[in-house]
Amino acid sequence: MLKIRIIIPAFNEENGVGQVIQEIPKRVVDEIIVVNNASTDKTEIIARDNGATVLHEAIPGYGRACLTGIEYIKHSASKPDVIVFLEADHSDIAITGGNTSHWLFRTAPIPKKPHEIMCASSPLLLE
Repeated sequence: MLKIRIIIPAFNEENGVGQVIQEIPKRVVDEIIVVNNASTDKTEIIARDNGATVLHEAIPGYGRACLTGIEYIKHSASKPDVIVFLEADHSDIAITGGNTSHWLFRTAPIPKKPHEIMCASSPLLLE
């Protein structure tokens, strides 16, 4: 089975981050990482209460938060086969009318050859 870790960059996303985390199928994901990007609301508390590992990034910026998550994984003992990035505000799946588990793992099979990056967009995954 593939080792999958999810990185969710978040800045003041208390209204969506909990729902996103709850909808991730835990049976196929090894770790959910929320990178709190200097939030001033309850993003961190909600993420942690919903079982996510919470990292801190004080320098503002989506890219900076993504890199913080990657650095955490890079220095961890166990390396994943796949890293998935999700939006904390639930926008990844809002346009599909479903929830995170409806589309997250319904992509085409992941190739067995090593790849540096694969991209997918939720509208492309509709049946």
